[in-house]
Amino acid sequence: MKKIIAFGICIFILSISTIIANAAQQDVYILILQYNKGEISPVFMNKAKGYFHEQVSQPENAYHLEVISLDGKILYTQKFDFQLEVIFSPLPEWFDEKGNQIYIPNESETRAITDKAAVEFILPYFDDAQRIDVYDKNDELKLSIPLKEKQESNEIQKVVSENAESNESNARENNQDSGVLLGSALATLLVGAFIFEMIIRKRRKEYLERR
Repeated sequence: MKKIIAFGICIFILSISTIIANAAQQDVYILILQYNKGEISPVFMNKAKGYFHEQVSQPENAYHLEVISLDGKILYTQKFDFQLEVIFSPLPEWFDEKGNQIYIPNESETRAITDKAAVEFILPYFDDAQRIDVYDKNDELKLSIPLKEKQESNEIQKVVSENAESNESNARENNQDSGVLLGSALATLLVGAFIFEMIIRKRRKEYLERR
């Protein structure tokens, strides 16, 4: 009986977690930029469902991107940098059997500078966003990624829905799914409460019979 109760509680927690996760998802842009010997290019751009978190700590004297609206306003900006320094893991032969380091490597053995790197972004989605501009450390424009045009031509960014009607249909389906999950969670809770009540009654009956 205890296993049944534990199973019911696990199902309930899983259902609630799923509902919360679905509710927290929002439309975002997923963007991957590649750095190659000073040149920057987009290797992936897509609208998707995901989680956007504001970057609290951002590097100084770095690159930055801006999401620009149709009327030229800055909707969002974020600083970033490419990780060009590679740090190597320590080699086993640098340590003795007791784990004491017996060899001190020089800098060339522990790190190196590469000329290629990539960085991934999860950016907030805006209905009136026109493009994403990318600037270098000298505030010079290095790259401009059109959004509306790319949505229409499907060159970089995939279209999630083609018109408002399909968006409404998807929203209704999501609401129905959330309703089903909530109903399942409530049903599980009621079943768990019923089982718990039956156990209490059984133990009370056994106690009274022993008296």
